[in-house]
Amino acid sequence: MNVLIVILIATIALMVTPNASAWGRDAHAIISNIAEKHLSDKAKEAVSQLLNGHTMANVSSWADDMTHTDKYRWLMSHHFVNVLDPSDQCQNDLENCTYIYERDCKGTYGKDPIGYCVAGALENYTSILKKNWEAGTNVDNETSDALKFVIHFVGDAHQPLHTALARDRGGAVIDVKYWVPQQGEYWNLHKVWDFGLLVNREGIEGNYTGTVEPEIFQHLETTWKSDSTTLWLENPTDYNAWVQEGLDLALKYAYRYANGTQIPHDAHRSKSESIYIPRTYYDAYMCSGCIAEYALAKGGIRLANTLNLIFGK
Repeated sequence: MNVLIVILIATIALMVTPNASAWGRDAHAIISNIAEKHLSDKAKEAVSQLLNGHTMANVSSWADDMTHTDKYRWLMSHHFVNVLDPSDQCQNDLENCTYIYERDCKGTYGKDPIGYCVAGALENYTSILKKNWEAGTNVDNETSDALKFVIHFVGDAHQPLHTALARDRGGAVIDVKYWVPQQGEYWNLHKVWDFGLLVNREGIEGNYTGTVEPEIFQHLETTWKSDSTTLWLENPTDYNAWVQEGLDLALKYAYRYANGTQIPHDAHRSKSESIYIPRTYYDAYMCSGCIAEYALAKGGIRLANTLNLIFGK
């Protein structure tokens, strides 16, 4: 009975905590599978050793699970960035909406120490991973854990609503009525990006290897080949630049209907007043080669490059 209670509490925590999980398990697995295809031989060997033979996809959501344990609960705010935007600049001037590390990388609403965001987490855990690997140490699984955090946080940094506005917690308090009734009628905008877009393409959670993932690999060999070998790899350890990219995508796409009109951002509404997110939103952002797949692909390529730089090319 006690075990069941613990599981229930953890499940509820995942459901109600804004920004608690990014992309859902399928998206993190896709990013990991893309990365594994682009690892150097040295990186493949190191990853296999540190993960005891498990695939990166197997452990890609481990960080979400650990955030709800006593040991790592303090890392909750490391999965995202809430851009404070005190003068509503992002609302009125999208092209000049700026993420500022010292102001915004401080947890929810800027209440935590500087570094408490996904950019700070990546800086911290890539450093730990590199230092420990070069020293040949893995005391209390610190090095293995650091690798798992890097795998996950790179994925988090490429979900646009994980690098979004504090006013609505990355869409987590924008209540919406989603167009797919079999998935539950009432959502929030953040959840649509975490789960809704991808699962709609798959038909059922866990079907990514038969639908979305093959499309992404095809685009990486054709449409995105140039971007994946040049543009995405510029300034490879500038995690703040990744956050700014994500913020730009959130403001240009995730916060807008397919026709470019901004989705109302006022907070919690009654169910009858929930904002309707139509089929055209999904069609525009989750189609083959569209922005959601592009973000997943970029996350996978950057994850591989990050690990290659740490373990050697």
